[in-house]
Amino acid sequence: MNLDDRMRDASRCMVCGADSEGGMKMRFARWGSEGAAAQGQIPAFFGGFGGLAHGGAIAALLDDAMWWAIQHTCGADTLTAELKVRYHAPIEVQRKLWVQGRLLKRRGRLYRAEAAICSEEGAPPLAEGSGSFMTPDDRTLRGR
Repeated sequence: MNLDDRMRDASRCMVCGADSEGGMKMRFARWGSEGAAAQGQIPAFFGGFGGLAHGGAIAALLDDAMWWAIQHTCGADTLTAELKVRYHAPIEVQRKLWVQGRLLKRRGRLYRAEAAICSEEGAPPLAEGSGSFMTPDDRTLRGR
């Protein structure tokens, strides 16, 4: 199976995959004209210290929100090229969350996006992310 085929099957994705055991199972829907959003929680499986969500799980959730914003806005299958995360407050596992991503701009194969995790829509962010995403070229698809 090549990369192009793999990108079309997100069923086991740890963030949005419906078939991912212990996964977050976030269901992103179109949000506004350039974004995607979901409500859910980070399961205890992704815990770090003392019932708090692991920073990597938070980063993965932000990454997925940005990917879905690009997918819902442009229909593009992309790979993360760069990810920056700012943690503003600890996030407890199994806490109800609102996550939203937004496409900022597109230039050729490169997309820029941002995302935020909040306790509810409109609340101050608990964590924010920004990133660059690229559509794969023929070399990437061949695994080079």
